[in-house]
Amino acid sequence: MFDRLAPNDQVKASLWLFASDWITLPDGREQDHELHRDTLARERGRALGSVFASLGWPGITRLAAEAAAPGLVGREIGSSALDPDETVGWLLERRLTVGWANFDLVIRGLLAGMSDQKRAATLDQTISQLQAHGLSSAVPDLLISAPFTPESWKLLESHEGVSQDRYWAAVVPGICRLDTASTNIAVEQLTKRGRARTAFQLVMYQPESVDADVLKGVLDAIRSGAEPDGRLPDGWHIGKAISAIEASGKVPRRDLAMLEFAFFRALEHTEHGAKSLYAELLADPALFMECICLVYKPRNREPEPMNDSLKAAGDLAWHVLHSGRGIPGKMADGSIDGVELKRWVVEVRRLAAEADRVAVTDVTIGGWLSDCQAESDGTWPPSVIAELLDSDQHEDMRRGFFTGVFNNRGVTSRAMGEGGAQERVLAARFRERAAAVAPRYPRLAEALNSVAKHYEHDARREDDEANLRSEGM
Repeated sequence: MFDRLAPNDQVKASLWLFASDWITLPDGREQDHELHRDTLARERGRALGSVFASLGWPGITRLAAEAAAPGLVGREIGSSALDPDETVGWLLERRLTVGWANFDLVIRGLLAGMSDQKRAATLDQTISQLQAHGLSSAVPDLLISAPFTPESWKLLESHEGVSQDRYWAAVVPGICRLDTASTNIAVEQLTKRGRARTAFQLVMYQPESVDADVLKGVLDAIRSGAEPDGRLPDGWHIGKAISAIEASGKVPRRDLAMLEFAFFRALEHTEHGAKSLYAELLADPALFMECICLVYKPRNREPEPMNDSLKAAGDLAWHVLHSGRGIPGKMADGSIDGVELKRWVVEVRRLAAEADRVAVTDVTIGGWLSDCQAESDGTWPPSVIAELLDSDQHEDMRRGFFTGVFNNRGVTSRAMGEGGAQERVLAARFRERAAAVAPRYPRLAEALNSVAKHYEHDARREDDEANLRSEGM
């Protein structure tokens, strides 16, 4: 029945076999995948042979043009026993008559279906024929459809007058396996042609396979706006790439920090985070003040005009500062070097005075200090921070500390009808902390009592809401 219903036209009778990679065969035995695959390959080969036997190369041209998946037609041609010289002649005639697409699926399939030796001979012969016909400009189009391998790149170099720029500007690497040296070459060539995002796609699953300086160049190009229409890498893969660069030991921490700043919004909620950036900010008062000046205007003088680039940097700096917490001088064991802390704060405040941004800088410093850990005896905040916050000149710093404490709590959840129990626990804790520091740091104690009052107010509000819900309101 199937054969009786088949069209008389050999090309049309074969098209169904080239509709997609996996099709339903009349025997209906798709469950046996290996048998189905082998049967499908045999039927496609038989169909191609029948078309060629009855219609010759013009029939193959028709089949490639009308098939829904022309790459499958090309693959059958490449794996067939058709004469290699005739195949090259057909490719050339097709270039002269039908033309080649920028990424020609027929050629792609044809070359993929060949053995390495047969492919190399076909490419070399086709390129020579193109040059003989004055069509050297078509060589990149041919190689763009070839497998993305060093062998294809060498053909670009070995033929005079062939444009490497055209190839690297259009080639689609796809899924490929390259050794380290070849990966470095491909990444450098793609980045050189303004295709940094494509280059990153090539290495994002194994960023350690490419030289750290080359990988950094890719990320630098992406952050500078290269290939805006390319696929933007996600934060997880950017973090892995920066970690690979850091692990190499070849790139200074400041350079890593600048990468983390540029990609901060992508990195801020990932495992990698922005540790190098925050380490630099906590070590370099000038860098900290650069962020402050990008975000906040001077208090008493006219701000300098900002172009779009500075505005974008200012937006990033705002997120960096408001997400940031940290203690300058904090050691690996959690202790704090009081001398380094004071040096950093003094220098930041000096720079803030020069920039006319003292108040907002103090508020920001206070917020960053709010996430400190208690001392071994339970004293909180640690004495070096308490002494700093208690100064009569640091009222704005205490205000920032106050705000930071609340923000550090984050999102909360509670059981139905629980009311303000959580807030009462916190209020009591801050009352105890205020009482503990009051003898030495009265101004700080007042700030901690204010935190306790705030939580007591929140507790009453939560109690009221719980009562209203219980009454059905």
